[in-house]
Formats: sequence, C-alpha cells, structure tokens
Amino acid sequence: MWIVGPEILRTCRAAEGDMMGFDVELLANDPEVYPEAAVSCKKTVIPSRGLGNHRFSRFSSWKVIKRAISNLKGVAKSWKNNSSRKDKQVKSPRDLQEAETTILRSLQSETFSKEIEEVKKEKLSKNNKLIALQPYLDQKGILRVGGRLKHAQLSERATNPIILPKNNHITDLVIKHLHQQCNHQGRHITLGRLRSEGYWVLGGHKQVAKVIQGCVTCRRLRGKHETQIMANLPFQISRGKTRASCQAKRWAVMFTCMYTRGVHIEVLESMDSSSFINALRRFFAIRGPAKQIRSDCGTNFVGACSKLGHELHDKNTVKRFLLDHGCEWIFNPPHASHMGGAWERMIGIARRILDGVMRDVKPSQITHEVFVTLMAEVAATINSRDHFCQIVIFPSCH
Repeated sequence: MWIVGPEILRTCRAAEGDMMGFDVELLANDPEVYPEAAVSCKKTVIPSRGLGNHRFSRFSSWKVIKRAISNLKGVAKSWKNNSSRKDKQVKSPRDLQEAETTILRSLQSETFSKEIEEVKKEKLSKNNKLIALQPYLDQKGILRVGGRLKHAQLSERATNPIILPKNNHITDLVIKHLHQQCNHQGRHITLGRLRSEGYWVLGGHKQVAKVIQGCVTCRRLRGKHETQIMANLPFQISRGKTRASCQAKRWAVMFTCMYTRGVHIEVLESMDSSSFINALRRFFAIRGPAKQIRSDCGTNFVGACSKLGHELHDKNTVKRFLLDHGCEWIFNPPHASHMGGAWERMIGIARRILDGVMRDVKPSQITHEVFVTLMAEVAATINSRDHFCQIVIFPSCH
C-alpha cells in the first residue's frame, strides 16, 4: 500500500510538457494507417409501454390469462401504494373485467395502430380495413364496431361489439373459451355465441372453423365410426346416490316451434298417456297454449312404443285434453319421416349436444335431477344458435 507515491510521478510534469510538442509523422505507404474512416450507426428501437402480445403466447386458456393479468395489476397497485402486503388474489369479477379490458386494449394498440390513429383524427382512409365497420373508441380506449344501433335499448356489447384481429393467439383463446361454453358445437352456434358475448372477429367464419378443426374434443365427438350403431331410445339414470341404487329409464319429449325453431324439452318418467299429458301441461304453462301440434305416426311413434313394450292405451284421454285446450293434433302419414324434417333436425342437434354434455358426467352420477338439468342446458344451447334469437312459441308446435 502506497502512502506517498513514487518520486517520478511528482516530477514528470515537466517532461510531459516536452512530449506534447512532439510531431508525429505519418507515412503514406504505412499499412496500419487507413486513409478513410468508416462510421457505423446502429438504430435502437425503444419498446412500447404495452404488455406485448408475444408474452401472451405462453398462455393456453382465456381464463388463465385474465387471472394472471389481474394478479399482475394487483401486485403493481400494491407496490404503487407502498403496501407491505403484496396482494396477488383476484378479489371480484370487476378485477377480471379490468384485466380483460387491459388485454384487449394492448392487443388492439399493436394490431390496429394505424387504424386507431385515423379514428382519433376522425379521418378514415379508403385503404383502412375497418372502414366498413365504422369503428370508434369507447371511454376505455377499446375499438368497437359502429353502426345505427346507438339508440337501441340493448347493451353496448350487443350493439357495438369489440373488434378482434384474425390469425391472433388472443382471438383463438377467446373463440376456444366460448366454444367450450357452448359444449363444443359447430361453427354456426359458436359464432353466434361469440357475437352474443360482444366480440367481432375479422373473418369470423374462417377463424372459428380453424379453431374447431383443431379441437381434440370435437374430433372425438364427430369422429366417423366404421359401423353406425343407433343409441337406445330411453336414457338410463340411477335412483339414489348409494351403492345399492338401481337403474331407471327416462324419456324426453321435444317441442319445437315451426316458425322460430325454438326448442323446449320435457323429461318423461314413463311412456303412458298420463306422463305425456303432464309434460304437455308443463309445456303449455311455460310457453303458452298452442293451436296445432304435428308429430310422426306409424313406425316413428306407435312402433317405438310397441318395441319398448309400452302402448298408448288411452288415446281418447289425450285427445280430450287437447280438445279442451283448443289444440289440434295432426299426425303425418305412415312411413313419411321426410315430412318431419324440421323436428328431426332438432333431434339430431340435441343428440350431438347431449354427447358433449354427458362426456364430463359419470354414468353413476346421472340422477333424475341431473338429467333434467342437462336437458335444460341442451335446450338453452340450441336456442342460442342465433345472435338476436328470442324464442317465442307460436301456435304451431311439434
């Protein structure tokens, strides 16, 4: 360790002054000397303050990404307030709604940056890909679809849905989430659910079809079988919740409107006339009386009852009940199932939805109450296949 430096360091200033006056001669043929100096400039891109869409690619669920952003906002607020407790739990649905707004605003700011600038200036160019949607920014900075429904007595999600880009990971997560909520149905029902929840996807039909094509559950449910085996007509349910619970059969009767194609399903405990009349009374009590009822005849109705060992003995009782309520029952001709295509189509859709609903339910857990709940969810899924579908039972039902 030096307490006092060497003597030469204190006496070298004079010599240093002599060295400053020394001239350096450069030789023209010196290979170490370059006649020209090359100057390079590197451009530095400052990242934006947004979350960054590349960070969203690590998430595989719409629920998980909203919860993660909500937790991140909670931690940020705790640090901002200098709180000793760093809150990472979601407190209310409002936190998830704010997280969804943050995600969508960050997504639109990167994918629709030029369009948002034009919307702010209120000058949309002809090359703007959103010009047909008449977009505008709401109070939260979300880009929404415009139109002429400003004064409609509907929510903002219904009249002005949020615009989502195509071929984007966040858009795929939203479609996948709503596709699971409608029990893995096709493109038409999934797109209707997407519109009813307040989302407008650019190229929605192709984007929804792309997500459904990659759905593993749909591939299992819609996979082609080598041999087509018809399912049994009654459904098996368990009586009680003990090990000694026995199996019982249940039937379902479907009423569909011939005008709006609305569907109403009632569960029957037996195939006798009293059980059917009770189901018909429940239908009239909920949906209102009908003027005319159409149904199959021959092999589709009577033949099915005979095959199961049941017979509708008291047909006069059913006719008398309908006559008292001013309702007419018309049977189609025998062996003419093509005349009932309206309700045969609804039966096929109901079976597909029921396959998706009962996939997550064990057979031992299907009680009468559970089965009635599942059939109500099946009817709700069918009735939600259109965006503004309001089910009104008109006086012409099956």
